[in-house]
Amino acid sequence: MIGRGGIGGAIAAIIIVLIAMFTLPILISAFNTNTPTVKIAKMDLTPTDIKVNGNSLLTVTIENLDKKTHNIELFFDTNPKVKIFSGAESLLSQVNNQYYYNFSLESADPDRTKQFAITAGIDAKTDSQSYPITIRLIADGKEIARESRSLKVTP
Repeated sequence: MIGRGGIGGAIAAIIIVLIAMFTLPILISAFNTNTPTVKIAKMDLTPTDIKVNGNSLLTVTIENLDKKTHNIELFFDTNPKVKIFSGAESLLSQVNNQYYYNFSLESADPDRTKQFAITAGIDAKTDSQSYPITIRLIADGKEIARESRSLKVTP
């Protein structure tokens, strides 16, 4: 004896379970956004030791993994004594005490390399200071990665 729903109810329940088993993984994969769309392929700081008001060059390469167009934002977290320039002369704008740079990574671009000039000062009567420089990569409004390098400054 099957009960209230009879054989028809049991078959309907089995069909619902089977449909859920096959469609649920498809729906989950369609909404899964854990796969990164871009990444920091390379980040170099050269040289890593400079004199006060000397220059270092930060080179960042962003790789386009899915070959779609992306709005890229770079936020630089560092000490206020560190200055970051786009090219040799244009000081980057600041947002919430972080340097900020943005650009469009086009679908036709497998990657894009950006270079930033960096200079820094130190406190008076200090032999040297080291400053971490952390880049936060934001693609299409979502934080994708963080990478850091250290800059040592001497008088």
